[in-house]
Amino acid sequence: MQRNLLMILGVVEIEEDVRALGAYPLEYNRTPDYKTILGNIFKGLQYIHRTSRPVFLVSSSGTGVMEGALTNVLNSKSKALYVNGGVFGKRWGEILAQHHIESYEIHLEYGETVSPIQIEEMLIKYPEIEAVFLTHNETSTGTLTDIKSIAEVVKKYPNTVLVVDCISSILVEPVETDEWGIDVVVSSGNKAIAIPPGVGFLTFSEKAMKKVKNSDIRLYNYDALEYLKEWERISTPYTPPISLLKQLELRLKKVQEEGLENLRKRYAANTAYLRDGVKKLGLTFFTPHMANCVTGVVTPDGINAEEVVRIMRTKHHIELAPSWPGLKEHLFRVGNFGNINKTDIDLFLNALEQTMEEIK
Repeated sequence: MQRNLLMILGVVEIEEDVRALGAYPLEYNRTPDYKTILGNIFKGLQYIHRTSRPVFLVSSSGTGVMEGALTNVLNSKSKALYVNGGVFGKRWGEILAQHHIESYEIHLEYGETVSPIQIEEMLIKYPEIEAVFLTHNETSTGTLTDIKSIAEVVKKYPNTVLVVDCISSILVEPVETDEWGIDVVVSSGNKAIAIPPGVGFLTFSEKAMKKVKNSDIRLYNYDALEYLKEWERISTPYTPPISLLKQLELRLKKVQEEGLENLRKRYAANTAYLRDGVKKLGLTFFTPHMANCVTGVVTPDGINAEEVVRIMRTKHHIELAPSWPGLKEHLFRVGNFGNINKTDIDLFLNALEQTMEEIK
């Protein structure tokens, strides 16, 4: 059976030595030896999140740690602001509604990005807002938000915390948690960190932890107070995804050896190479605010994007990400997270050219 090349936005191509670790026999995680593995992971997570604060390791999807972040910093009487610029920004609103939290929405057209001025206007108009929920890289469109500038705004409001979904931006975009003053960063392992899905990460500022102590909607499985207690013991409160931990340890070691800046440059060079090839085929991009490793490609009239995705999968064995209702006939998305190199990108570009000719 021929496997397909994953040029989607998660799951991703995984390095062979990292993938092989997933087949190792399971080990008991409550031993002194395992503290060494967890200690290495905890230090590596602080490195990639650019923080001196604890970074909690959670058995979870990305959406799970989004809910974990939200329910830790809010209470049943809180009011919140979220930015809906796509599927994942909208998800913040859906989680808020699930927990009956009153919220205000900044609604954007897909491909647009929110400005610091818009955020400040809402905070002035609604001073009761206790948390602002943003998506760094709106993966449904490949649109990047200027978190640094928005953090400058939010930090002026002592009762308001900034919570950012960095699930598809961690590693490939600057995320300066401490320097910028991001109060809660949400991330996961199955995009640029490039391990299989099943582990998420959360980090809370001191300001955010004060809110955690006052929350009356904390979820048992995501209780930051329990995670902090166990983090200090170099442990986790509940069973971690043991089969993923050695993979995560190795990936974090590789990232530290290469260095964040060098890794970003490598990813960015591959992204630029991919986009240059796409432009040469006469295709355009969905947003001017493009994020690293996520490219939204607009098909011309007469070329159905869903058909492009189908042919690339069935004939050329390359997986691309379709879009969402309303856009799926005109937009497909390409990811180059993980173990994707220029040879893979050349394969994709050649297959895309053939596919376009076939559909015309």
